[in-house]
Amino acid sequence: MSFRFKALLILMIFVLNMLHASDTLWDRPYTPTTEPPLHDKFDYFSETESLECNGMFSPTSCVFRARTDAHLGWVIFILVITFFLMAGLIGDNPDRADPYGGGISLSEKAKERINQRPIQWIKALIVFAAALLLVQYVRADLTDKRFDFSDHLVTIKKGGTDQLLETIPFQTIAALELMKYKTKEYMHCEVNLRLKAGKRIHLYAGKDKILCTSAAIELSEKLGIGVEKLIYSGGVVYGKETQETL
Repeated sequence: MSFRFKALLILMIFVLNMLHASDTLWDRPYTPTTEPPLHDKFDYFSETESLECNGMFSPTSCVFRARTDAHLGWVIFILVITFFLMAGLIGDNPDRADPYGGGISLSEKAKERINQRPIQWIKALIVFAAALLLVQYVRADLTDKRFDFSDHLVTIKKGGTDQLLETIPFQTIAALELMKYKTKEYMHCEVNLRLKAGKRIHLYAGKDKILCTSAAIELSEKLGIGVEKLIYSGGVVYGKETQETL
């Protein structure tokens, strides 16, 4: 058998395998479902990064990490309000110029009144602590989901921390969901876990179905489990692409 023939045979096997992999998910139609999506609508990015596998420090794992900038607008808003509240409780500098007086300094009587005003340190610290708790509450839904192929476990931790929230053995996973949430004005895709006990766990959401589909294929191959390709349209009927009638 010549070298060229062997190379051609290997190439044909590779192409057939790729076509088979493509047929298993990319070209499979979505199945209508009455189960709602696990992720809310979002304008730009969801709060989870796309799938990262075989990293330098974790060669036997795949992970969906929480986005570090998720809910950044709310966090900045909380911190700005906290700054002004604390500034009012701690007090003002009586030697500064009156901003409404065209550069004219405050009178000695006004300075004395400001100096006699007690600094409310305890209330300021309470406001600061409350702001930290509020930021933690806003970011409480951010989680890292790691698939460890050496321990055969899915670990869910608070985003960016080592605080363990849930551990899921691989053998309890029934299937992966590749779900499309679609209305007339909006669409996003999701990758979710479906456990044998019936529970569903959200992994990743994105407006680009390519990233979601690629993640579902990669996890399906590594876990050796199937993917359910579902669509939820909230009662809206579409055309020939999916033929869903919910």
